[in-house]
Amino acid sequence: MLPIELQVKQSYYTQVLIIGLLSLGLGALAMLLEQRLWAKSFDREGVTRRDGRTFRWADLLAKNAIYRQRRHGGQGALNNYELVFKNGKALVFHLMLENAGEVMSFLDTVSAESKPI
Repeated sequence: MLPIELQVKQSYYTQVLIIGLLSLGLGALAMLLEQRLWAKSFDREGVTRRDGRTFRWADLLAKNAIYRQRRHGGQGALNNYELVFKNGKALVFHLMLENAGEVMSFLDTVSAESKPI
């Protein structure tokens, strides 16, 4: 199963372009800066982020599921995962990935107690 390269959908970049046009570039800039924190790949050793930083599975502290908030309270749909390591975090936005099924299947096996081998 490993390594896995997280493949961002082309439609994400179309969204960035549209938001950039509507916000005079500031919205697109914010989105692209946050994308540096996204996971780029998983391998046996750990996670590599889009900014080049790597995190070892042995240092994984938590896998947090982040849900959207509903307007009238309550928990909405799953928005992303936050993989928290001793020295930083990596974000996984599954809805923006071409290979979301493969990535989500892998993330189902990941926990702070049971790290992938």
